[in-house]
Amino acid sequence: MKRSFLLIFLLALLLAAAWLAPAFKTDPGHVLINFGDWTVETSVLVLATAFLVLWLLVQLVAWLWRMPVTAARRMQEQKAYKQLEKGLLALTEGDWGAAEKALEKSASTQGKATAHYLAAAHAADSQDKSEKREYCLEQADSGGSKKRFLVELTRAR
Repeated sequence: MKRSFLLIFLLALLLAAAWLAPAFKTDPGHVLINFGDWTVETSVLVLATAFLVLWLLVQLVAWLWRMPVTAARRMQEQKAYKQLEKGLLALTEGDWGAAEKALEKSASTQGKATAHYLAAAHAADSQDKSEKREYCLEQADSGGSKKRFLVELTRAR
């Protein structure tokens, strides 16, 4: 949706530029800025282009500033997905210890961890670790009636 909005905005901008081009050809406008000892004299189109270039540079710097954080978050998410897959495979195989460790690691690195903790609680229960099971169920119960229902359903099982 963001791309389609940007495409429509650019198309509207091009249409507006085509509509205003004849007016700026006959009279390009005149901008005079005095600030202290400085005087800047230019046309309206050059000033508008300068503002556009400045805005693009600010956007580029902001993107470059956020890039390391974004890359680190993506790497952390990939690592969590690998741990989740490892944990679910170990859970399916009946390797409860490995499943519990991998599922807890995957849950600790992601924000949406209800399913991770529920699976870890299942693995802990299969090993008769009641304290660990309760800890995982408490971590899974992070709010919301649907999550609370799933946690209580898992606890009942």
